[in-house]
Parts: sequence; C-alpha cells; structure tokens
Amino acid sequence: FTNNEMENLINMASSFETLKELSARLLARSLILNNEQQLSIRRENQNDFEKSILDLPAFSSFVPEDSLVNEIVLLRDQDMNNPVYQLINSKNPFFGLEQLEQLLVRREGKSDMIRMEYVGIDPFMSQLTLDLLIDIFIKKQNTPAPCTEAFFFG
Repeated sequence: FTNNEMENLINMASSFETLKELSARLLARSLILNNEQQLSIRRENQNDFEKSILDLPAFSSFVPEDSLVNEIVLLRDQDMNNPVYQLINSKNPFFGLEQLEQLLVRREGKSDMIRMEYVGIDPFMSQLTLDLLIDIFIKKQNTPAPCTEAFFFG
C-alpha cells in the first residue's frame, strides 16, 4: 500500500461514520447478549450497563442482529430527543461516541499493518468493540466506492 492508501484506510477506520455504525452495532450486540444472559461484563460494571439501557425502548430479542442494528439506526436518526440518540451521542462508557473516539488506529511503523487499540470501562466490552470495528473495517474496505463519473458517447 502507498502512504496515501494507508492514510485512507486509517481515516476510514476512525471516521465519524464508522464510529456511528460501531456504536449502533455495539448496542445491538450487547442487547442480544444481555437478553441471552451471555454478556460477560465485570460484576462492578453491571449496574452501569443496566442504567445505560434502562430508558431504551423494548427491542425484540428474536430478530436477527442486522435487523436490530437497522432499528437502532432508524431511532438514532429520527430526532435528537429519543433515548437511543441521547445514549449514542453521549459520554456513555459503553456506547457513547465520545468514548468510542478514544479508539486508536494507526499504521504499524512503515509496514502495511494497522494497529487498532481501545481501552474502555470493561475488558469484555473493549474486546467486543474491537471485534466489531474490525468487522466494519473489513466490510468497508471490501465494498467498492460508488461511481462518481459518467461517460457519454455519441
């Protein structure tokens, strides 16, 4: 990769749009794991997590994760006065964009490797955050950019 290509990849991984998608996916996955009693956060963080999701509308735990993400995004983007928007656009230590801005994405020396680091309130949630960021990053990297040029012949 050239330096510009590496910078573009790093910018894509740490962009505001990526962080918004990450927050929605993190919330969806956490809600599903919590409903299945498989959210392995530390006991001392459990109360903070429960307070974080307390005001959220009841989401169905029987829908696919992507459907839940879409529902979260629709609510988030609906207006600024709903609990999903307020949670994501807050300093919440689990899902808040201000917290997720602490993600460090950088090039590893002069190599073609990118390092992603994140330290959050809970080790399980930090690992989940990085796992989801990597999934989003790979998906975005493999998605071709929309065509912005048109050619006319005649």
